[in-house]
Amino acid sequence: ATGLRLVKHGNRAASSSSGSADVLEALGVSLTLTPEQVQQVALEAGITFCFANAFHPSMRHAAITRKELGVGTAFNFLGPLTNPGQPTYAAVGVADRRMAPLLAGVFAGRRRDAAVFRGDDGLDELTLATTSSVWWLRRGQVALHRLDPERLGLPLTPTEALRGGDPAYNAEVIRKVCAGVRGAVRD
Repeated sequence: ATGLRLVKHGNRAASSSSGSADVLEALGVSLTLTPEQVQQVALEAGITFCFANAFHPSMRHAAITRKELGVGTAFNFLGPLTNPGQPTYAAVGVADRRMAPLLAGVFAGRRRDAAVFRGDDGLDELTLATTSSVWWLRRGQVALHRLDPERLGLPLTPTEALRGGDPAYNAEVIRKVCAGVRGAVRD
C-alpha cells in the first residue's frame, strides 16, 4: 500500500507453536526458492520472504536444539539483524522487555531507521490489551514512545484475542484480515 518493497526474513517455529515460515507455507508460499528467485519475487511482486534456512544454511544445526529447548534464545534476536535483504527500514517485534532496547541500540549503531516494539503485555507485537513500547530509530537516534490504544480510539482487547496458534490457525487469521473481516486482529 505504501509502494515500498517488503522483505520478510524468518524461520520455522523454534520457541513457539508457529514461525513465519510455517504460516507462509500453510498459505501456499514456496519455501524452496533460491536467493536469486527470492530477489526476483521482490522485484516483481514488491514483497518476498527470505527463509532463514536458505540464506543461513549452517544455522540448521541449531534448529533441533532450539526446538527442544522450547524457549527464546539468542537466535530470536539475531534473526531480525541478519535479514539478507538489509532493508532500509526495519520493523521488529521483541517479546523480551530487556532485549528491545538492545536491538534498538544495534540498529542505531548501524544508523538504520527502524521501529522496535513490544506489547507491554509481553507480546512481540503491538497490542490492544494495554500500551505498547516503541523504540523509533532515525539516523542513529532513538526515541522511546508508548502507544495507548484508547488514545488512538481503539478498543482495549484481551491479549488472548490477539494470540496466534498453529500454522493453520494463523493462516486462517491472515486470510480473514486480507478479506477485510473486522475484529481484534485487524484493529
